[in-house]
Amino acid sequence: MKILLALAVLVAVCSARRITVINNAKLKSSTTFYTSCQAAIDDDGDSGVYSLRVGGTPIWVYCEKDTTSVPGTTIGWTVMQRRGSCRDTCATAQFNTSWSDYAGGFGDPTTDYWIGNDNLNVLTTQQSGGVYLRIEITSFGDGSTSFADYLGFSVGTEATGYVLTSGYLHNTTMPSNVYEAGILSSYHNGMTFVTNDKDSGSCSVTSGGGWWYNPSGTPACFGSNLNGLYYKWGETVDKSSAICWDQDCKTGSLQSVVMKFRSYSVSVALRDAQRAGQQ
Repeated sequence: MKILLALAVLVAVCSARRITVINNAKLKSSTTFYTSCQAAIDDDGDSGVYSLRVGGTPIWVYCEKDTTSVPGTTIGWTVMQRRGSCRDTCATAQFNTSWSDYAGGFGDPTTDYWIGNDNLNVLTTQQSGGVYLRIEITSFGDGSTSFADYLGFSVGTEATGYVLTSGYLHNTTMPSNVYEAGILSSYHNGMTFVTNDKDSGSCSVTSGGGWWYNPSGTPACFGSNLNGLYYKWGETVDKSSAICWDQDCKTGSLQSVVMKFRSYSVSVALRDAQRAGQQ
């Protein structure tokens, strides 16, 4: 009876927040609630959708298992955003939505979704040692994937406008002649979140999504637009609203994006273990 009640509460809360799981087969466990994706991966061992307790409230998130960043060590990433996984079935306006939707989160954690700004605030400000953000982008054409890592990432409360603290660029595989990997810190750091129904500078209305837009920046509004409109391969792209990162914003749209984060304390432990092994 207690298990059924807990599951009913989970379904009610997650449905209200619009983060959905299409079927129970996608949910790793309907009765186990974890404090973080690292704890979930340490316990279960596989990537997938898990139930996390965020500020006492259960939510569904996608946890990604990573065994390649540091060989021999397993890391659990919390996926906060994914775009383009649905490819030709992507709904163009899916991310051009309201303040309340972005606050609570929306989409399917196994495909395209946003984890929710309220959840981001709790998950990124209560981590011991800080938070490590990774942004992975995949381009159309050659399908190449690269990433940029930021150390010190956090999102403020709703009262602050979910202000972005990007942290600083810590590592990247983005080619320097193509991308400014640090565009998030150099252009968007310190900006408040903007949506199509809460936008004093009209950036969200013209840019196609919710994001930490910079109406005073050069160019105006964005140097990256990862929640912009998704364009399929071959479609005519409106560069003022497309999902893009730095130079892509001048030429077209990205094929896919994943934003994910983990506790920096994991990085510290890995570094210390590596140093100990080298002595």
